[in-house]
Amino acid sequence: WNEADQIGGMSDSPCLTIATVDSFLDYNLTPLYRDLVSLHGFSLDIKCYPADMIYALVAKKQADLGFALYHTNDPHVNVRPVMEDDMVLVTPESCPWISPVDPTGLSPERELFTGSHFNSNVGWGPEFRLWHDRYIRSGSRPLVTATSISILNDFLEARDYWTIMPSTTANGLKEQYPISILPLSPPPP
Repeated sequence: WNEADQIGGMSDSPCLTIATVDSFLDYNLTPLYRDLVSLHGFSLDIKCYPADMIYALVAKKQADLGFALYHTNDPHVNVRPVMEDDMVLVTPESCPWISPVDPTGLSPERELFTGSHFNSNVGWGPEFRLWHDRYIRSGSRPLVTATSISILNDFLEARDYWTIMPSTTANGLKEQYPISILPLSPPPP
């Protein structure tokens, strides 16, 4: 009944449902979203999910398109890389660091970790998790663990906290927050 009632108010523009991670909402793909609306006439329904859920939503056709942070084999999803990005260290601007930063010297007790310690497929993906556990004391507890990068932003304005994120996301944050962006050596995948 509701669907029949809405038919009269539907526009002719095609609707595209996009499942994406939160870092792609604000910084990485905003120009693409604008172009889809203004140049190509799409209506967009953009939803934020963890990367592993994005594959499931696309496979079930609950999303037309998904942007995830890492590759997972799924026989029902056609996966193509659209971009690669370097992972960088992000600290408050007031923290003095010598570039490039050796990750073994980072204090795990000051880390703002994006992801979940219980699921290696949440956050920056399983390859990143292996690198992280190798160079930053495995088994240590970060100061803050969050599945959304936006929760961590305010912590970066004070003290000597640090996090690792894609450089495109970090550059977007730098426009809003006084942060430093530094390379790591050896670099994360």
